[in-house]
Amino acid sequence: MKSDIITQQLQAEQITIQEALHKVGHQGKYQKMAYAFFCFQWILGGCLLMSPIFIFEKPQFQCQQNPQFTIEQCEKWVCQQENPLQYQVKKLSSFVVEFDPPLICSRQWIADTVAALNYGGSIIGFLISIYISDNKGRKIASIIFWFIGALGCAFIGIFNYNIWLSALGFSLANAGVNPTITIHFCFINEHSDGNFREYTSASLNIFYSIGSFYLVVAYVLSTNWVQIIVYWIGIPMFVSLIYYYFIYEPPLFLYEKNKMKAIESLNKIAKFNKRPEVQADSLKEREIEQNQNQRIYGVFDLVKFKSMRLTTICTGIVFFITQISYYGTNFTLSQIGLDTKYNTLAIAFSELLAFSLVVIAIPKLKRRKWSFILTAIYSLIYIIFFFIKKPDNCTEYCKENILQIALISLSRCLLSFQFSLCYVYFSEIYPTTIRSLGLGFISTIGQIGSAVSAYIVTYFNNQNISPIGIMGICSFISIIAYLPLRETYSQPLKNEIDEIQSETSLNFGKQLTNFQSQITNHDL
Repeated sequence: MKSDIITQQLQAEQITIQEALHKVGHQGKYQKMAYAFFCFQWILGGCLLMSPIFIFEKPQFQCQQNPQFTIEQCEKWVCQQENPLQYQVKKLSSFVVEFDPPLICSRQWIADTVAALNYGGSIIGFLISIYISDNKGRKIASIIFWFIGALGCAFIGIFNYNIWLSALGFSLANAGVNPTITIHFCFINEHSDGNFREYTSASLNIFYSIGSFYLVVAYVLSTNWVQIIVYWIGIPMFVSLIYYYFIYEPPLFLYEKNKMKAIESLNKIAKFNKRPEVQADSLKEREIEQNQNQRIYGVFDLVKFKSMRLTTICTGIVFFITQISYYGTNFTLSQIGLDTKYNTLAIAFSELLAFSLVVIAIPKLKRRKWSFILTAIYSLIYIIFFFIKKPDNCTEYCKENILQIALISLSRCLLSFQFSLCYVYFSEIYPTTIRSLGLGFISTIGQIGSAVSAYIVTYFNNQNISPIGIMGICSFISIIAYLPLRETYSQPLKNEIDEIQSETSLNFGKQLTNFQSQITNHDL
């Protein structure tokens, strides 16, 4: 009799962590406040990550003394002159022309290397941040890396006279900013739910595109590239660190580590949202053994388990190719279409449109299907660039330039839609316990693509082959990587790796059976 009563008590209804989150408010004042702060960080992050468009802008040359020269012949002739910059079409104030001699012609490799180090810093940042974020906490990781990003901007301002010290500053800035804004997806997935979670995850990218507009304003109002980095990005980053005082560790993340800390976080959110608190005995225990409760996750876990191995490989391939296509086109904006600032504005408008449409459509879109379709379409548009040949007498507003900027704007709109959708998709495809680890790792792979994009553009330009067309071929091939991935649309988020969940559920069941047997024997 007693055993039946105790069994009934053990099976008494308790709320899950998701139900507890709904009780304290899954889309309340706290979530909206945190989202607003994240949006501000995405504006600064977008400005920094898009800044190489202007910082590494290469001069275009004119050869009035030799009007019969083609564009390629003109550039070769200019590089043979004592002062190549006197032949530039417009006077630039970029990192490339800051030094004497400038980082063009035979020194172009230096500019490409610094650009690679600029994005390469994110690789180191991601590798470190994924460990800290998944094992120490989302909040502490965000604070550390946002500070590193701000410190990198300050470093650039102090040592802008030195090529390699500036390169170190660029690396630090990207090593801090990129991991921080990626961790935001973990925050949103783990402290909100429902349509609010989907809308806020997707709409972060809108503020990334607003960062592009912010960059153009900074470019127009500033006298040089150093002011953009220091005054328009670095100082606001330092000041914004104070807002982390109001940000809590997300409860779904804490629940996988420590139930009492999760309850503490839930009740802080409840207080902020003016909702009822959660009592410790009302929250279900996680089905995991005590000695596994403090499990440390690492990159090896992404390939160790069969359920995650193919997922990690395929999502890594998608991010690698996507970021080559995305950031690679940034390095071509001074060579195609209109003036660089007008090209950037056109890109910013197209991305803003894409990210806005994602917010509206995300609750209705199947992730895998539409990622596949969008990648195929923008890849084909990129391939068209193989067939656009500008005549030597092409003016700024000739039909070929207009066609180029129209096509690149359309393709970037589709690419941005796909990129935003993939961030939501891939943040859903990884379980809570390794979500930051998974996103961080594939973002690291993506940053390798970003780092090599400058070399790709320079190499194929020197071969007189359209680098955008090459990116289109690679992107089209990459759609194969979507095929093995599972669909996450309308599916509940996983909390744990399948193999670990199965093992711990089995152990929990054995413990419960043994406990009930002990009670029965005691009654007898």
